[in-house]
Amino acid sequence: MARRIVAFCFCCAFATSVFAGETAQEVAEAARKLAASRQHAEAAPLFEKAAGLETDAGKRGKLRLEAAGAYASAGDLDKAWAITDAIIADADAPDQLKNTAVQRSIDFCYWAGRGELAKPRITGVGIPYFQARARQPGTVLEKFNAMHAAGWLQWRLAETNAALETFRSTFALTNLTTDLRIRAHLALADLHGKCGDQSAVVGQARMAGDLAAEQAEARKIPEGGDAQVLARTANAKAAAYVTAARNYEVGDLFDRADAMYAKAAALPGLTEERQADNDLAITDSFRKRKDFDKAIAAAERVLARGDDGQMSARKTTARQRIAAMRNDLGDKEGALAMYFEAAAKAAGSPYVKINEIKRICDEFIKDKRQDAALALCDRVVSLQNIDPGDTAWAYLKQSQVLLDRKEFDQARAAAEKALALNVANGKAILAIYATYKARPLPQKRDMYRYIEETMAGPVAESLTRDEIRDIWSTYGFDAHNLFDHDKVRKAFAELDRHGIPYGGYMGLRCLPALKIYKDFATFPKDEKEIRFPQNLADLGVKDVKTVNARDFADGARNDTECLQRAIDSDATTIVIEDKGVPWTITRLEMKSNKRLLLRKGVKIISDKSEENYHKTLLFDIRRCENVIIEGEGEVGDVYIGKYKDDKERDELCKKYGGSVFGLTETTNIVIRNVTVANSAQDGIFFGGLGLIPTRTYLENVVLDHHYRQAMSICNADEVYCKNVTFSNTRGAAPSAGIDLEPPIECSPDSSIYLFDCTFDNNAGGGLVFATSTMYPVTLHAKRCHFKAQSQHAVDILARCGVYLGSQRKAPAKIIFEECDFESYSDVSPLCIQTCSLFDVWFRNCTIRDIGRKGPANRAYTASPLVFRLSRDFGKDGIPEHMLGLIHFENVKIEGYGGQPFASFADELGMLDIKGILKGTVDFNGKQVDVSQYEYTAPDRHEIPAEQVDLKTLLKPAKIPTGDMPVSNGEISWNGAWYQKAPEYTYYFWAEQGRKVSLTLRYPAWLKRVAGERLLLKSVSGRTTEVGELQPGVNPLAFTVPETGWHCFMPPCQAGEGASCHVTDVKGVHLAYQGDTRGISLSKFVFRDPGRDYTGYFEVPAGGRECRLRITFGSLELRNPAGDLVGSIRNGEYHGRHTFTIKPGTDKAEIWSFTAPAGGGNTHVLRFYAPLNGIWADSPDVLPLQFADHHVPPRAAAASAVSP
Repeated sequence: MARRIVAFCFCCAFATSVFAGETAQEVAEAARKLAASRQHAEAAPLFEKAAGLETDAGKRGKLRLEAAGAYASAGDLDKAWAITDAIIADADAPDQLKNTAVQRSIDFCYWAGRGELAKPRITGVGIPYFQARARQPGTVLEKFNAMHAAGWLQWRLAETNAALETFRSTFALTNLTTDLRIRAHLALADLHGKCGDQSAVVGQARMAGDLAAEQAEARKIPEGGDAQVLARTANAKAAAYVTAARNYEVGDLFDRADAMYAKAAALPGLTEERQADNDLAITDSFRKRKDFDKAIAAAERVLARGDDGQMSARKTTARQRIAAMRNDLGDKEGALAMYFEAAAKAAGSPYVKINEIKRICDEFIKDKRQDAALALCDRVVSLQNIDPGDTAWAYLKQSQVLLDRKEFDQARAAAEKALALNVANGKAILAIYATYKARPLPQKRDMYRYIEETMAGPVAESLTRDEIRDIWSTYGFDAHNLFDHDKVRKAFAELDRHGIPYGGYMGLRCLPALKIYKDFATFPKDEKEIRFPQNLADLGVKDVKTVNARDFADGARNDTECLQRAIDSDATTIVIEDKGVPWTITRLEMKSNKRLLLRKGVKIISDKSEENYHKTLLFDIRRCENVIIEGEGEVGDVYIGKYKDDKERDELCKKYGGSVFGLTETTNIVIRNVTVANSAQDGIFFGGLGLIPTRTYLENVVLDHHYRQAMSICNADEVYCKNVTFSNTRGAAPSAGIDLEPPIECSPDSSIYLFDCTFDNNAGGGLVFATSTMYPVTLHAKRCHFKAQSQHAVDILARCGVYLGSQRKAPAKIIFEECDFESYSDVSPLCIQTCSLFDVWFRNCTIRDIGRKGPANRAYTASPLVFRLSRDFGKDGIPEHMLGLIHFENVKIEGYGGQPFASFADELGMLDIKGILKGTVDFNGKQVDVSQYEYTAPDRHEIPAEQVDLKTLLKPAKIPTGDMPVSNGEISWNGAWYQKAPEYTYYFWAEQGRKVSLTLRYPAWLKRVAGERLLLKSVSGRTTEVGELQPGVNPLAFTVPETGWHCFMPPCQAGEGASCHVTDVKGVHLAYQGDTRGISLSKFVFRDPGRDYTGYFEVPAGGRECRLRITFGSLELRNPAGDLVGSIRNGEYHGRHTFTIKPGTDKAEIWSFTAPAGGGNTHVLRFYAPLNGIWADSPDVLPLQFADHHVPPRAAAASAVSP
């Protein structure tokens, strides 16, 4: 592909200049670096070049196989198989190389993502090859190995009987040795085990054991004579008995195995080393049986032996076995003690291995036992006889733990100790770098200076090419993530200076970023510069051969196979005729340099006879370039869809499924003159996490009636749309015309051009941005028509984490030019969500209100522009330099019932909108300066509720008995991904010794819960561990440690998608406190939407006014007498509503709120100081801070509700 060739030239620019004088090994190393960074297409020809330079035949063959593997990983099976087939056919190639080539040619099917081709490859190449090898002249071992290879391939085809017969036939080989007979029996045992036939496993293991036992019995020990000869023959006989024992153990024939071990132990003249080997074998045997006492006893016999000869290594092994078994038994401390003893006493070894110690250290870190991990590393450092690299490992692990604790200076000191050892310099430098990277801004950017100074110093001379690549690649990618592109360019320059290919994300993410940022500087292009390709020649491809798809129907089982054969042929143009009925397909895989011409009247729909048709992507355009898919005639004359029409889609499609077109890692794709409709997901989807799809052209296309989106742009650069209609999307969220939503920040939505496009009747709105990306966000819509829709015509939501995290302004240019927007009077056509970070322009546009959508709609009239503020940015808000400006130039607005130009729907009250709007609009004939529309957040200086000191809570006057009833208000965590989840605290009063049980329920997928612990805090300040938690359901039980108030805060509440439910509470009654670590929200949902929910809270003494806010749902507020003093219904307020509570006296009071049934399922409250934010299902269980409460007679108290 053209773009791949460009990328190859970038990644290997040094190759053409220096490879001519380099060795095969150096070229191969460069190829392996490219392969490691998933640039397989670029690596493959380098492997071939290296093979051509290699003079050693064996090494040359291995390089050819590496080239084949790279081609397969790049998806080019034809080239991969060409290499393996050539090796197989080469009469001079070694047999072992040929055997490997056959096996690899099968594995390549899976490497290329084409597992369905493995079966025909096994049938057509693998089995015939090995069967022929078995028939050819050769040694009995060669014939035996070939037959077994054929048998295992038959088993992969699920031809179990054939595989068994092949294995059995090896017994008929001439001159078959006893050792090969044993191998044959063990192979049959293995195969029977895979098939679940345990009785056959036992039989084959018995025969293998018997043969080995006969061999052992046949060995004779001379009587008298030389002591060394006696010892040598006795040792060999003992080893044979041990082999027989292990064969028996394959079939769990432990009695027979024990008999063999006993015979081995009873032999006279055994050396100490052989006796130790016997005991180690017995150790492994009993460990397999889970009889740890006998296993440890056998290992301890090894430790009791002398220290002569090779006993040191065997004793080290014995100690490691004992340590492993202690670990199996859950005794990590005992295991560690033995591992360290093994390390300390292994003086005879060059270096002792500490792999198990490392593994336990990792377990400590995983279990958040940081002190134990640090102490372990200290013990490792004190060992005298370990590899210096292991000492460096210990220092680096300490650095990792300390960094996790945010002890930056100590973490750096530990990493510097590792660097001083001069054995792992690359890792040590990156560990020190990480201590800068983890710091908050602006100190974080000191990481650049550290790398620049270090790499200019003497330590750089000691680094390998791999280490240099890793350091500069990390530097460059982190700079990319922080929008520091001058540093990205420096990283590329350093890699080029060292002649190092761009590995990993440097090649995959940062390299395209340079091009995209260059485009951003001059965005938008002049419309005259943009040329829509009309034929393959415009894409640089010669159209050399035309075929008719129906000519490939002979022998094809269905339309899919017919069309796929045509696409796979050597034709450049494939004509698809109207055959009178729809072509029904499952999935077509496009190939590069192809043109599909669909004749007038053609319909292509899903083949409903296929089991998973609903989920299947119709046209998989993956790793392709230069593809044209066009219809003949006018728009509407050619139809492509999952379902034949709107009615069928509505009847059959009830959940997400497959899209019509999926574009992944593509370049130069043209779709023209077609109607693409009725998918189970998107009409066109741009995605993937690999190379960025670029230069896509849509012209005269209708994208209609799709389930999720007409078009989802999740990863794309340069998408050009001309006269495209995005209409009638409905089914599942977001249901937009176009949704620009990268799934991760390293995917772009850049250079999107829309000319003369129409957006109509999309349930989720016309053009939706839900965007967060390290690349510029650039879109130019010109002469586009946005018809009235039930949601906003343009909805711009900046997912702001990546921008706030770097403290850089979002690089964005979103331009609407000569566009007209129609909207219903109760729907704002333009919406800015959460905040304004992107620069937006509206030039020469019209915005028109066409009246209400229907009589059932909301009563209020919308503004042309609405800001929906639904994210808490804290008291500091967003730095002024990061704000995106919204420009209006020559914009005319008609209608909107006297509403202001801009309105603000504020859910959290934490963000000011000031100085963002620029320009003047014609609003119903009046010139309006839009800069006058500003908003001051009301809650930025409010004091949120704080966590309560348990010592301030009074003993309840009435202690409830029995188990806690199930509340109709279920505490909720989940919210929008861009909102911080509340973190709740639960309170209860109980006497010492009371038995309590409850269940914490987390999502099964929330892996970060694993190893967390629920901690109970008591009134004395004492903390008690209730239990360790895991994803999913966690039933917990504990005994109350002391009398009084207690509280707990379930861990892992915050974070996207996090949720936890406290259920099945027995022994106590809980009260709840909303978030005290930030946004101070309290969310609850109805368990039974048909019933109300009431909560009770304390208003403190002093007569001060208090405030309670609701963001979602309906709410009624009642005073201590139970009188209704305020209420608001869902839909009667815009964003938020605040109740002001005015106590009737200076005494404390107990008030209540009620969420009425039918007023929305989700309710979000916010308590402000002096309220403490605690509420309960009953006043009897409410934690109180005041002893004297005023309870007025049942009459309306002096209270008011403020808007």
